[in-house]
Amino acid sequence: MSVMLRILLIVFSVITSIVVIHKIRKAKLRIDDAVFWVCFSLALIVMAVFPSIVYRLAELTKTQSPANLLYLSIIFILIVKIFLMSLHISNIEEKLAALACDIAISKHDKDTK
Repeated sequence: MSVMLRILLIVFSVITSIVVIHKIRKAKLRIDDAVFWVCFSLALIVMAVFPSIVYRLAELTKTQSPANLLYLSIIFILIVKIFLMSLHISNIEEKLAALACDIAISKHDKDTK
């Protein structure tokens, strides 16, 4: 893993952590989402500071280069996060539809009285 890639990982991880902490203070981010992003940033910092971890994992998985493994891991983690967010959004949409039906029924009952 090149020095430039390591520096970029550290810089963007620190920036991400700062933004997440700022959003928490402004109450614009839920704690469970914040925990994910802070842990994700810390994992990237650990991989940047200790590249031997990534090199060893690349050897074990027979990946051509540690950078490829790093990018593949990041993409996989973000795809899983998007899937979980889609499940959460679907759940919220179902609740919203039920709530809209309840409100419509309440208005109808109120109007007929």
